[in-house]
Amino acid sequence: MNIKRNLSKAAVLAVGATMLMATPAMAKEGPEDWYDTYESQTRYEVGDDIDPGMYVFFNKNDTRNASITIKRDGDNIWSESFWNNYIVDLQDGDIVSAVGTYCVEYDEVEDFSMVSSEEGFFEVGKHIMPGTYDVQYVRGEDGEGFIRVWQELVYADNADYKDYQTDKSISRGSEVEVDLEEGWFVELNGCRLVYQD
Repeated sequence: MNIKRNLSKAAVLAVGATMLMATPAMAKEGPEDWYDTYESQTRYEVGDDIDPGMYVFFNKNDTRNASITIKRDGDNIWSESFWNNYIVDLQDGDIVSAVGTYCVEYDEVEDFSMVSSEEGFFEVGKHIMPGTYDVQYVRGEDGEGFIRVWQELVYADNADYKDYQTDKSISRGSEVEVDLEEGWFVELNGCRLVYQD
């Protein structure tokens, strides 16, 4: 029996809350072995290679060099490098270039594989609990991290996308507070969430 595949949603959220309250920096562990089938290529044409919809791209490596670029109607509309995973909502005709990744349909991803305290992309209410969090920097002496909160996964081809997205930078020794509501998404880069009791 694969315990990872049989955790209830309540158990996942409870585990996630516990991790977010006290977990120190964690080594990256990819869930590649948890799936019988998944896509692993460098270019996806939506509507041909994969269907439109939501996907999770997982980093195949132990470095921060995984990346995706989304091209829509001939224009690059989004590009990002990531450490753990990245959630995208793809439309018919999108072209996705991916480096160091494999992708899984969003609804096929086991919630447990997405629970982490830092460096990832998560849905509030599904992978982490709604509520108020402290955001803490987790990298080395130099550099900067950021948290990006998405009310909807709207990309830069839409002139109103900034209405759906909030960015906050964080550096060593600093801390910011963020309120997360169910159904929102949160992207963490170089930082972690600590749940406020």
